[in-house]
Amino acid sequence: MTSAISDDPITTDPAPVDWDYPPAIVTITPKSHGDSLNGIVYISHGPGPHPTIIMLHGYPGDEQNLDLAQAIRRAGWNVVFFHYRGAWGSGGTFSVEHAMEDIGAIIDYVSLPQSQSGFRIDASRIALVGHSMGAYLALLAGARLPVIQHIIAISPVNLGHAFATMNPEDRAILAENLEAMGHGAIQSTGMEHFIKMGDAPARYDVMQNSEGLDGKSLFFIAAARDEDTPPSYHCEPIVNLLRDRNKATVALTMLDTDHQYSTARIALARSVIKWLAST
Repeated sequence: MTSAISDDPITTDPAPVDWDYPPAIVTITPKSHGDSLNGIVYISHGPGPHPTIIMLHGYPGDEQNLDLAQAIRRAGWNVVFFHYRGAWGSGGTFSVEHAMEDIGAIIDYVSLPQSQSGFRIDASRIALVGHSMGAYLALLAGARLPVIQHIIAISPVNLGHAFATMNPEDRAILAENLEAMGHGAIQSTGMEHFIKMGDAPARYDVMQNSEGLDGKSLFFIAAARDEDTPPSYHCEPIVNLLRDRNKATVALTMLDTDHQYSTARIALARSVIKWLAST
């Protein structure tokens, strides 16, 4: 999955620019199960076709990692960023199940002939990059979708495992806290869409879906000071299980920062670009 890379896509703009095929940003509103999703495509420089990242934000998505999207684009990749149903103005209601369906809808959309030609996309080289809940969704969706062979999971939260191992009272408290975190940016049918994950661990626990990740290339990035999704509980058990299975290519980088990578945005981008260049 190599691509043309600037001298240093973290700090250097592409030069010279091919003005017949310049970088661009295009607004998109693809459909998922009848509802419109708000999204944008960062089209990379050059005629392509370009390998393409689908970037998945967390819950509710205050940190959308668009600085990372720009660096990835400078490295020669397209980036498709979108909001799940019920999130940040996209139609419909939010749930984890809906969000996974939305990922499939975006993959179908970018694979259309008109999308491939219009956005200079190589539909055979599509990868997922997710942060927090987005990383969780990337792993679950990647386990279900054979077309996805490369996944970057940044501080993944294993919500299904968390809910499945909690008692009902703690599960309800966590669901209420998550619901409050939505602060109007997330439109849902209530906390039920979180609580029910504890009743279906085989569907919503990443570790119980690990076989679907066999044969894939996975890069995990964790934050040592992450108090929101502590790596020892969420990320490292997934990594250890996958390494023990020894049927997927698994890498892990630990950065000395918080859940939002507030003090390590450049280090985060360098880690992602380095891994993409090696795949």
